[in-house]
Amino acid sequence: MKTIKRMIDNIRVRLYKFRVFIPDNYYCISIKNKVTPHIDTLTDFSCYADIDTNHNYVGYKLKSYLKTSRGYTPYKILIQDIPFTNRRFCLLIDISLPKALYGHNLFEIHEDQLNEVIYAVYTLLLEFGIEISKEELLNTSRISRIDYCKNIIIQKPINELVALLRKFKKPRSRIYYRYDPSISFGTKKKRLNIYDKIAEVVTKADKDTEAITYKLARLLEVLQINYGTQVFRIEQRLYGKQTIERELKSILKSDDIVLKTLFSQKIASYLLNKHWSSLAYEEKFKAFLLGEQDLHTIITETAKLVRQQNKKNLNPFYALYMKLLAEKGEEAANRDMKLMRKATSIKMYKKELYELMNILPINDLRFTDYQTITNSIKNWDKFSLPIIPNNKY
Repeated sequence: MKTIKRMIDNIRVRLYKFRVFIPDNYYCISIKNKVTPHIDTLTDFSCYADIDTNHNYVGYKLKSYLKTSRGYTPYKILIQDIPFTNRRFCLLIDISLPKALYGHNLFEIHEDQLNEVIYAVYTLLLEFGIEISKEELLNTSRISRIDYCKNIIIQKPINELVALLRKFKKPRSRIYYRYDPSISFGTKKKRLNIYDKIAEVVTKADKDTEAITYKLARLLEVLQINYGTQVFRIEQRLYGKQTIERELKSILKSDDIVLKTLFSQKIASYLLNKHWSSLAYEEKFKAFLLGEQDLHTIITETAKLVRQQNKKNLNPFYALYMKLLAEKGEEAANRDMKLMRKATSIKMYKKELYELMNILPINDLRFTDYQTITNSIKNWDKFSLPIIPNNKY
């Protein structure tokens, strides 16, 4: 088995110590035909004096056709000239750490690889004509995006689980649809993304047959055909320094939030578990699945189990609520129930219903997959793929 463990994917950081030694790799996005200057703030910030400024913001962006030797171009490499700040030049990078290391973001990175990842980012930027300070990157607190993620092998097709989760409601979150099969819950500042990782890799793979992502896509297609492999991807994205601090305030002081401390399996597990459990806790998941049965079965069979287990009769409103959950989704079900009962009554019904779910058995592979996902996030279980013989792809 090939073992894969996921932790951090994308980060966005701002750096102040860097040297641009191939300025032709960049073009000015603010002033047409303006030449990118030779900038060197690694050791001397006085380089400002020799570079013209009109006292307006100027940005220099990496030319889009440039790629590393592994075929990867980061989402953003932007040199910023901000004359009205103490440090006039800064470098904004938005980069996938596993892609910097491997050329794709399926394989593992973990805590022991921190220095290896820092060096991979350093050498990647060298390929694009920029030298940075590895020490500054390691200890920077100027982090405006971080994505924690995990890949998990499940049994049912991803689209079946995503179709079910699209009926769920996450507190203080909007639902976003990216592409099939996928679902996102959140806001502009933080977002929980769930999708089929194999489908994403295959869709985004390079068309060049010698490219890393092309070969990986063919391997994953073989896994799906021969083994029925399903890779469930869950990731929590945080945007903005304040959001990151707010999300981590219970486990990290704001002064301790630097890249090397965020490179943590414990933090990844904490964040993913926090947002996954607020969306899909066990009792709610069961209620959705039981609600897929016809109403007669819910009322008769479930009521029978409730009497056996709890010595109580099943409130018919519980059966109705489960049915509405499965057919209309959580938000519409809550709205319809409120037309029949007061909001305070609905809260009581939901509380009592979810207590009943603890004693009711359920035989559904989607529930088994839910438990697998939850346990993998909590325990940070290893993610393994079968090894494919070379003649199979």
